[in-house]
Amino acid sequence: PVSSEVLSAPQTNGDIVVAQTVDDKLVALEYSDGTQRWIYETTQPALTLRGTNRPVITSVGTVIAGFSNGTMVSVAAEDGIWRWEERIAIPEGRYDIERVIDVDGQLLLDGNRILAS
Repeated sequence: PVSSEVLSAPQTNGDIVVAQTVDDKLVALEYSDGTQRWIYETTQPALTLRGTNRPVITSVGTVIAGFSNGTMVSVAAEDGIWRWEERIAIPEGRYDIERVIDVDGQLLLDGNRILAS
């Protein structure tokens, strides 16, 4: 029930399993039977790196993930509703290869801070 390849390990909180696909979709599946609960998608730039980061399910009921368009997004774990979005990098350069700004590194939560690369 996912639209494309999943390169990083899916995450679970015992209620849902969340996976990020290489086509910039965040998919939540029911833990019990694998049916799709919700999907969140972003726009994908012309050129991206082959990779995704591992989404993070927080203790306050949100899912945080970074995308190939240089943004980090938080959605509600229950229904996938957008909570906030933050631009991590701004594409610069004349050519597509210069404008690659994927957020593919592991996200790290440190108290109230999130570190992304």
